[in-house]
Amino acid sequence: YTPDAQTIEADTPQLTSQIKSWSAFNTSETLNGGTITYRLSIDGGTTWKYWNVSAWATSSNTTQANDRATINTNISTLAAGPGGIVWQAILDGDGNQLVTLNSVEVVGVADTTAPTNPTTLVPLSADGGVSITSDTWYAHTSPYFSWSGADDGTGSGVSGYYVYFGTDDTADPYLAGAFQVSPTYTGVGLVSGSTYYLR
Repeated sequence: YTPDAQTIEADTPQLTSQIKSWSAFNTSETLNGGTITYRLSIDGGTTWKYWNVSAWATSSNTTQANDRATINTNISTLAAGPGGIVWQAILDGDGNQLVTLNSVEVVGVADTTAPTNPTTLVPLSADGGVSITSDTWYAHTSPYFSWSGADDGTGSGVSGYYVYFGTDDTADPYLAGAFQVSPTYTGVGLVSGSTYYLR
């Protein structure tokens, strides 16, 4: 056995979608007199966090880490989002202790309620152009739309929008459109004489 601390971590982020909060951090450990502490990452392992007695703070090295109980007590206050969660364990012994991490389980609370759709739409002739209205013919080649008001309440947040812009007035944006993060859209490739729908 080595007297130097050893780290192991999940190789990919876990629970990256439809999680609104964390509820538990469970582990099975065989310490044999040694210790295991942990750090968490919510950005794929780019930065690590630990509980600094009053809040989650950036951990600059493996000495800034917590035991399982501290992580479990405070994990519900750690932000949840599309970055999911990655854990890192720091196993430390004196060179004569077999310190073993048997399992790690992070429990998330599912976001099962869909966010509300946007409530406000601003259609313009072009980005920075003049206002346009529905059911009116225009010769504008790149109409610009922006919207606001989508809300997910206490859920995991609005991560983006499925947008359809085309000639099918019954198109399902999820199936026929495309996902985007931005709350704006610019129409392109319009054909003269056709009616277009933003959905």
